[in-house]
Amino acid sequence: MDLIIMIIVNRICGYAATYLKIFCSATFGAIWSVIAVIMPVNIRWFVNICTYILVSYGMIRICAGRGEIKDVIKGISILYAVTLTLGGAIHVLYYYTYAGYIIRQVIVRDRELMVFLGVSFGFLLLLYRQLVRIKVYSDKLCRVCCVLRGRKIYIKGFVDTGNVL
Repeated sequence: MDLIIMIIVNRICGYAATYLKIFCSATFGAIWSVIAVIMPVNIRWFVNICTYILVSYGMIRICAGRGEIKDVIKGISILYAVTLTLGGAIHVLYYYTYAGYIIRQVIVRDRELMVFLGVSFGFLLLLYRQLVRIKVYSDKLCRVCCVLRGRKIYIKGFVDTGNVL
């Protein structure tokens, strides 16, 4: 969830963060979430200060890099706005629509369906990447004739520009 939020914040703020920085920022937030859960209840005030001020600052700083304090405050504000909006939307979908029942009673309880959904998602991701690749490099496709022992085989191939292949 942190990764999705940081990708959205990066787009809205216009940071030039790479996916590695975004991933590191989201990992930092996720690790703190685990630490915050195992902290004793009697120091909850300290956990809240760390969560809402220090960790948010750290996540934005990792993603944005060095910048002015007003850019960091803007990033933290957008981080909270995106988090609250996305959290509210997921809450409404889960509790006030039929989607919550489907997730609780059908999808999570059926292991084969979970595996199928995971494999399907992976396949769709690979298909999407291939379609993007074809769209970007479609002008680099050419028809190639391979001759082997007198047999001609026509195939499609990419022109090697040295940048992709």
